[in-house]
Amino acid sequence: MKEKDAVEEAGEMLRTPMNELPELALEYLKYLSNKVGMCMEVCLTAYAVYNQMVLKMKCNDDLYIMTDQDSIDWWASKGYKN
Repeated sequence: MKEKDAVEEAGEMLRTPMNELPELALEYLKYLSNKVGMCMEVCLTAYAVYNQMVLKMKCNDDLYIMTDQDSIDWWASKGYKN
């Protein structure tokens, strides 16, 4: 069976009630949405990056690999390295 990647897991997170999501994923979503606005794509991106940074999941889609220095710094402030 194929292992899920960060984006596939993020898609499942979109169907999860927000009160059941990890607090750090929601913190990053808040940070990112304050920066660029809120939409489903921002949610998917935030959750995919959370999965990469915290759960160390692989990401097979370059669109969801974090390259923004502000986001890299945000995660570093939480103790996570890219």
